[in-house]
Parts: sequence; structure tokens; C-alpha cells
Amino acid sequence: RRNAPAIEDMVRRELRALSEEAQVAASISRLAGSDVVYLYRNPPGTVAGVALGEGARLPAHATAIGKVLLAQRSPGEVAELYEGVRLQAYTERTITELPLLLGALQEIRRQGWALSDGELEEGLCAAAVPVYAPDGSLLGALNASASGASRAREAFATEIVPALLRRA
Repeated sequence: RRNAPAIEDMVRRELRALSEEAQVAASISRLAGSDVVYLYRNPPGTVAGVALGEGARLPAHATAIGKVLLAQRSPGEVAELYEGVRLQAYTERTITELPLLLGALQEIRRQGWALSDGELEEGLCAAAVPVYAPDGSLLGALNASASGASRAREAFATEIVPALLRRA
């Protein structure tokens, strides 16, 4: 626990560097139930009407960072997590059916990263990768996002995902 502040400082430095280098918002989050809880975001901002500072929550099924975290769980665990829960649509691209979500998570598991294009908010593109401790346990996930036409989905897959993977 003594090293926690040093680790937090390092993570914040890396996220600031990623944000400046790639001209994106960068964050680190953890899963809490069916929500993503933000631990840090640079620069602070608002997505889908939620101010994304420390402790902010967004629905995991509608975000790249949420889906990359959900993909670390077994299909049975995810099905149990969403049992009796309605997957809310935020845009016409939001996954709202559990079988489709499970299929998307299988692909994310295979490739090791997630992409979201307008699923939570129109025009918002995001990429996320899991972050593991040296012992292999899941620490959380890194995310990069940008709004509008400033970044195409292809640019996220070819430029942003590798930048995230280098930092994870």
C-alpha cells in the first residue's frame, strides 16, 4: 500500500502524456456491478451528460472501457450480472440485447481491446484495453476517447489502440 501514491502519480502522468500525444481524453476505470467507475480522466469532461471525474459512473454495456472490463469475466458471470436488467439504449448503436453483448465480449476477449463508435453518445469514439498487475490480476482498464469527426473509427484501431497497449 506504501507505493499506491507513486503508482497513482505514474498512471496520471501516463494518461496526461497519452492525452496530449494523441489529442484524446484518457482515463482509467474499474467495473462496479454493471457500471464503469472512473478513477481518473484527463482532461476532465462530460459524456452523455455525466461529468467524468473521479467516481463518475457510466453503463458498462455502452462503453468501450466497460466492455473491455466485462470481457474479462466469463459469459456466465456477465449473464448473471445482467439477469433481469434492461440494457438501455443511448443511441441507435447501443447494444441492447444480452446475446449480442456476449458476442461482442467474445470478440473483445479474442483481440484484447474494445472499440466503441457512437454507442453511448453520437459522434463519440473510444478504445479501451485491460490493465493487469504483474501477478496477472485485473487492475482496471485504460480508455481513450474523442468526439466528432476529429477521429475516425479506423484511426482508433490503428493509432490509439497501440498507444493504449504500450501503456497498459
